[in-house]
Amino acid sequence: MSVPTHWFVASDPDVYEKFMARWSARLADPFLTFAGIQTGQRVLDVGCGTGTITLALAERGCSVVGIDASASYLEGARRRRSHAAITYELGDAQNLAYPSGSFDACVSTLAIDVVPEPKKFLITHELQPISGADRA
Repeated sequence: MSVPTHWFVASDPDVYEKFMARWSARLADPFLTFAGIQTGQRVLDVGCGTGTITLALAERGCSVVGIDASASYLEGARRRRSHAAITYELGDAQNLAYPSGSFDACVSTLAIDVVPEPKKFLITHELQPISGADRA
């Protein structure tokens, strides 16, 4: 019996593009519409990865900060999805460095599964929101 080998490498932004980002691009607009994101908002994209949703936000007319814990993904985001309305930052989703009310909205897709303590992450952000938006 052979052991399956996985071709997906989480640290390689080019492989991620083929594996997941192409699907994120297709879902970006419906997701942002569902989330109620509006033109002119300042939005934090937590776990922005290679910047697919981040760029979709900028193209909607938002000012965006995309954070990710992967320096290689951020390099890929800067290379593939640079935009004047986007700032990409290296950051930890469990310890965000922004005071409450810094953003109008916060989005996160495909990140909760890689956060080491997702329950802690969710509780922390529910009790101390960084955006002024109501929660659904």
